[in-house]
Amino acid sequence: MKLYNTDRLNVCQVTNPSDISVAVLPGILTASVTKELPAHWQPVMDQQSSLNWIAERLSEGKLYSVNELASGCLIGFLFLHELSINEELDFKSRNLSKNLSQVHIGYLLSENYWRRGFASELIDGLVKFYQQSNKVLRLVGGVERANVGSSKILEKSGFKIFESRDETVFYHYQFERL
Repeated sequence: MKLYNTDRLNVCQVTNPSDISVAVLPGILTASVTKELPAHWQPVMDQQSSLNWIAERLSEGKLYSVNELASGCLIGFLFLHELSINEELDFKSRNLSKNLSQVHIGYLLSENYWRRGFASELIDGLVKFYQQSNKVLRLVGGVERANVGSSKILEKSGFKIFESRDETVFYHYQFERL
């Protein structure tokens, strides 16, 4: 199921490990791509570890394939985990309760697509998607301090630093609500 498209990307939900061609995963989930990620996200080496990796990501939240529109090739993944927030919001001097959510995000792209604007396009598209949904209060992403590229991408897309813990910097994108 399509989540959104950008000029060069198609982002679709993965609901089953069979939705992904496991043969391409070792080429995407290389040591360089996964080095800043948790230990259990480290490189996959074969078909079985690829299936296990997808199944584990599906158990942790929503998993989306990131595909290049021109070629149809899988170039990476987007990870979303939505948390409900009951915010008391003041709408035109009336206190109204509205159910909103906070979405924790993560992404990775194949090294072949680094430094070509794909990650910025992916995150900008995600921000636009949630702006239109009007159901999300904020997006949150954590980045290892050593991952300067991802920090720059989030900042360029309008995310602001709100917390640092150990080696992780947390960013959020706060949506304006009427």
